[in-house]
Amino acid sequence: MFVVFLLFFICFPFALLKLLKLQVSYIELIILFLMLLLLSSITMLPDLENYELSYRLLRDNGEPGFWAIESFFSSMNFSFYQFYMVCHVACLMIVYLSVKLMSFDGAKCLLLYAFYPFLLDVIQIRNAMFMALALLAFAICTRCKKRFVEFFVWFAFIGVASTIHYSAYAYLPAVLFWNTKTPTLKLPIVMFFLTSVLILIDGSSLMVFMQQVFAFLDTNDSKYDDYMEKRTSLGGFLMMAKSLLMIYIVWFAQKIKCDLAINEDNDCTLNCPCEEIINKSYGFLLYSSLFWPLYVISATFGRLMQNQLLLVYIVFILLFKFGLSYENSTDKRAKEIFLFRIALIFVVMMYLHSKWLWIDFWDYILVCLVDNLEFLFVFKGC
Repeated sequence: MFVVFLLFFICFPFALLKLLKLQVSYIELIILFLMLLLLSSITMLPDLENYELSYRLLRDNGEPGFWAIESFFSSMNFSFYQFYMVCHVACLMIVYLSVKLMSFDGAKCLLLYAFYPFLLDVIQIRNAMFMALALLAFAICTRCKKRFVEFFVWFAFIGVASTIHYSAYAYLPAVLFWNTKTPTLKLPIVMFFLTSVLILIDGSSLMVFMQQVFAFLDTNDSKYDDYMEKRTSLGGFLMMAKSLLMIYIVWFAQKIKCDLAINEDNDCTLNCPCEEIINKSYGFLLYSSLFWPLYVISATFGRLMQNQLLLVYIVFILLFKFGLSYENSTDKRAKEIFLFRIALIFVVMMYLHSKWLWIDFWDYILVCLVDNLEFLFVFKGC
């Protein structure tokens, strides 16, 4: 049964892409295979030990959707590593399907995702499921023609995701911000300075306020108490800076109106809904800036930003494609400055996001790849 589930989650997205007449390249297949190998090599982490304990005891942590999934696979006598592998293969293929629905270049998006934050998603099973469902919902909404269909799809998918990871509730109102067509950086800048002032004047007041919010929600979950203890202090500024760079990339793409990818009939020549992707991504990121004060409380809230990185990757690839194909200008230097500008911003953003992972933990990742690269390790303990 394990092999049947794996084959289903691998083959179904390809069958759907074939039905939608979206081409799959050999490079994308190779990258997916290598990502599966990388996935199978990460087997010795404290978070995975916690997930394994939860799976064996079938603990209900207030997220009924994830508990139901655990219970189902446990009743099928799947070992934890088989359960782990099936879940992540499903998430990876959902991410791939979403990327193909939104991007003309799935290979580059997969490479960027593999660099960061794929390794974090490998560890954080529930967050990976939440992210995959939210991304698929977003991709479907970019191709919806009617507003009420967008609302239905978004609320349905995020409603399901919230039963797997409670933080999905935070994404529900995001659909109200999607049609932000006027490029502006006022909201994120205001939120940045407002949060900074709150921290510098009295950082503890923010903590007290959030404690009162959780008390009002009457949550008895110890996870919320843990978040209140894991303060990021000035690290919150770093997370806000990373978010600002993400917003700037999408803002810049929206500002130039994607002229280079839109033909006279207002159709995208790159076989993806370019304008919808950029407008909705920009509104989504603007909405997320409202949560910046939470970054000061706990780094865990930074996952709301982390889960949006794939959208920024897609927009960046579109933006870079615009720059490369820009032929209207006779000034070659202006074109080079344009490409250098967006590339530099993107590199700085990637460095700030992934520094702690690849610099602080590269030796551990290398050990995992060398010692544990066994694609069929999931059969252990059968």
